[in-house]
Amino acid sequence: MKHYPTILVEGETESSLFSDFKKVSAYPIKKIVKVNLWNNDIKKLLPYLKDANDIIIVFDTDALVGLQRFQSNINMLIQRKHRIHLFQQKHCFEDELIHACDCTVRKLFESFCQKINSSDNFKAEFIRCHNRIDKLKLLGLKHERLWSRELIKELQGYKPNQKYFSNFFKEP
Repeated sequence: MKHYPTILVEGETESSLFSDFKKVSAYPIKKIVKVNLWNNDIKKLLPYLKDANDIIIVFDTDALVGLQRFQSNINMLIQRKHRIHLFQQKHCFEDELIHACDCTVRKLFESFCQKINSSDNFKAEFIRCHNRIDKLKLLGLKHERLWSRELIKELQGYKPNQKYFSNFFKEP
């Protein structure tokens, strides 16, 4: 029997992309939950994660404020016998897409809106976009490059929990 993971994402942009992976690309995803594990305790979500065996945590590393809380949240999920898979974004979501598409920040921003002049504008346009996957493919999206870089040194103790997108999801 195939396990469908629950995806924990920090923001709306990640949620939008994983929603597309689920709907457009038919990746096996149970549900997508927006929660920042650097800022919030997982205890509030535990009742909703009762039957979630595989949990993918997608997270930024641009600011390490709340590192102890983040680690505590991961440890709590592991103690509850969930299989935890870490998808680390090097810095932030945009940096992850730039890496996966092997493009410049300008090219990424322009592909979603000609008048984008900030990361916030990009995020708003990315969320509103209805053909994100197509635009990313035109930029050269390589699934094997998504969430494929090494964990930051502060999280090296969780190396057994690190997964790369292409190891977990097979390209359709």
